[in-house]
Amino acid sequence: MNTLKTYRDDKPREVKFIAKEETKEPEQPQHKTITELIQMDMPNEAQQFICKGIITEVRTDVDWRYLSCITCKNGLDEERRCAKCNNSEYPMQRYRIMAIIFNGIESVNIVLFNKEAEKVIGKPIEKLIDISEKEKGKEQVYELLRQCEGKQYTFKVKVAESKYNNNRELKVHKTIAIED
Repeated sequence: MNTLKTYRDDKPREVKFIAKEETKEPEQPQHKTITELIQMDMPNEAQQFICKGIITEVRTDVDWRYLSCITCKNGLDEERRCAKCNNSEYPMQRYRIMAIIFNGIESVNIVLFNKEAEKVIGKPIEKLIDISEKEKGKEQVYELLRQCEGKQYTFKVKVAESKYNNNRELKVHKTIAIED
């Protein structure tokens, strides 16, 4: 034991030194091919994986944005209320780009949300909203979205069942462009 004098009473007090707990490094996501991600069993808990692919199609049959809760980023219902936190004030538009990536063997649906979609598109959502509100704006927006087709990326993804069909989709959490 070591002793420590305090300024108030100058009486020595015993001080215990507690060893710092060793913290484990978070596990790095495993690299998987698109085929492995499609064929794997659904994980019980959220797991992230790394995969590479070329964006072959940006889906224009679904909206490229959604109205979200400013607090928790979840989508809002028809009454503009968040089912998760019940907030309904100041909804915010965010990117939700649905695309298809291909690795030379198989394809899979991916969903790029706000920050990662902005990296791929190269423009903030406000810019695309401004364009969409002009005459022929919808066509111009889809043309901008299609410009990322043919580009290769490394994605950090979570595997999920699609809300829109019975297929598997990958929710992108990080995107890194691969230079040619």
